[in-house]
Amino acid sequence: MGIVNKSIIKKDAFKVVGIEIDWQSNKEQPSENTIAKTWDAFNERRSEINHAVPHQSYGLMRFPEDWKVGDSHKYMACIEVSEFPSELPSGMKTAEIPSYEYAVLTYQGVIDEIRIANDYLFSEWAPTIKGFHYQFPHYFEFYGKDFTHNDDPDCIFELWVPIVGKRE
Repeated sequence: MGIVNKSIIKKDAFKVVGIEIDWQSNKEQPSENTIAKTWDAFNERRSEINHAVPHQSYGLMRFPEDWKVGDSHKYMACIEVSEFPSELPSGMKTAEIPSYEYAVLTYQGVIDEIRIANDYLFSEWAPTIKGFHYQFPHYFEFYGKDFTHNDDPDCIFELWVPIVGKRE
């Protein structure tokens, strides 16, 4: 369990549909907080989303321009779509994420360890990437085919943070 891989990946633009909330970080366990409840609600309704791409789920965080640590931001439990549905399911929203280069941390473990992964990504690894700095219009968690459920120590999830700049 723990960090499986670190990489820099260029990702093309993509579209998502999901349920969005206002979120402010707190001390609750990730498996029991408002985000977990939002995922439960989303998973019950994901079959309502047309054009969904299988195994391409995201926890998308979007930040206002003046955001600083501790401020609230948007969190969307969502799935990638090949095109936006002509009829959006009630209570769901869309987002289009532009192409970016990302620092990607792959982690194996239970979802309650996501704070460990985030701390490592933001405090230890990403700051050492030469010639790059953070770009925070958004940030996301990726849950693919290797993510089974929140309390499976063998599940895999990824953290993607946009970065900009020139490599030295």
